[in-house]
This record gives sequence, C-alpha cells and structure tokens, in this order.
Amino acid sequence: MPRRPGAVNVTVSDYTWREGDRLDLLAARQFGDDTMGWVIAQANPELLDWLAIQPGTIVRLPRGAA
Repeated sequence: MPRRPGAVNVTVSDYTWREGDRLDLLAARQFGDDTMGWVIAQANPELLDWLAIQPGTIVRLPRGAA
C-alpha cells in the first residue's frame, strides 16, 4: 500500500498586490511561466476571486515550489 506523502516545506515571501497586477503576470515574474498561477493560488486559499483583489492585499509567493 502506498504511503501517504509527508509534509512539504515551502518557503514563501510576502508580496503587496498593486493596481494592474494579474495572477498570470505575477506567475511569469515569479516562475518564468505564466501558467503557474495555480501555485500562487494554492498558497493563498483565502483569495477566492483573483480578478477582484484590492491593491494593498498581501499575497504569499512560494519559492522553489514549481
């Protein structure tokens, strides 16, 4: 029977959302791939609507998770 995976430690940094930011653009800057926005979204489960994030919102950016 396969073992359940253990905890994964991911380093995150805080990013302050600015006017004009988009999840795909942030993913491109963070990971070099604009399709990796899901990694950022997973690190921020409390943010449900990425089209309605207000400037000044703190977003956690995972590093080394891709």
